[in-house]
Amino acid sequence: MRSATRTLAVLALLIGLAVPAAAQFKLQIEPGEVDVPRGDMLIQNIDTVWTATGTILENASILIRDGIISAIGSDLEAPRGATIIDGSGMTAIPGLVDEHSHSGLSMAEVNEGTAPIVSEVRVLDVLDPEHFSIYQALSGGVTTLRTLHGSANPVGGQDAVIKTRWGMDDARQLLVQGAPLTLKIALGENVTQKGDSGGGGPRRYPTSRAGVEAIFVQAFTAAQQYEAEWDNYRENPDDYRIPPRRDFRLEALADVLESRMRVTVHAYRSDEIVMFMRIAERFGFKVEVFTHVMEGDKVADEMAAHGAA
Repeated sequence: MRSATRTLAVLALLIGLAVPAAAQFKLQIEPGEVDVPRGDMLIQNIDTVWTATGTILENASILIRDGIISAIGSDLEAPRGATIIDGSGMTAIPGLVDEHSHSGLSMAEVNEGTAPIVSEVRVLDVLDPEHFSIYQALSGGVTTLRTLHGSANPVGGQDAVIKTRWGMDDARQLLVQGAPLTLKIALGENVTQKGDSGGGGPRRYPTSRAGVEAIFVQAFTAAQQYEAEWDNYRENPDDYRIPPRRDFRLEALADVLESRMRVTVHAYRSDEIVMFMRIAERFGFKVEVFTHVMEGDKVADEMAAHGAA
């Protein structure tokens, strides 16, 4: 039965439609930029198909055309050349979505912990399509996941939303095409390095919650100034002998301020959740989602008013 479950979890990969994104968001990859495997398949006579609407179908078949589920029901016919699988004794479910993962990355590559602000870092650059964690996620029924930079920094790197397509050669083939870029923010003990024994060497700023808030203000203020300088250059290029210096770290933060990049925030305590929403509102952007968010119930009204998930 576990083998049957794995087989049908793989099928959910075939429904990997591009996620529609608002025009202002930068995308992790443009639709059609990289070819991904597609094909035709018919899974016949599945014992039960659990649908996302709650309806349970019995003795049903699933038809996939060009990598997309096109029909679910009985008496479906396979197109010429399609792969046919006998689903007898199997159960099919929608693929699971993991919104907070580090799959596809070795633990050595999860954190760039040497600086507090590393918004220029991209997990795509260290995403390994052959990493066994991708296979493990897929075998458990996870077909889509957001693989994130770690939580060692107040501002971490840019994440990647992927399909668990096992067997790819190019990491870009894993990416959900058309998905918007998202930046990792973190609060709490990880950021202030409370679990760091120190080892006698110098510790990285910040080591307090007050320092964390202060460095957010510093970073987003610098990003505002950076964006203003580039706006002025674009409007008045003749006033400059050369263009302003390009800074990928500040550019990513400016993308957040201008709603060109989304934000996901690792958080636990209610006071920190409110603190960062106030920072976001001060600088004119919205938190897309808080993750972990153990004390989110204490500030649910404030989160709803802000518009954070």
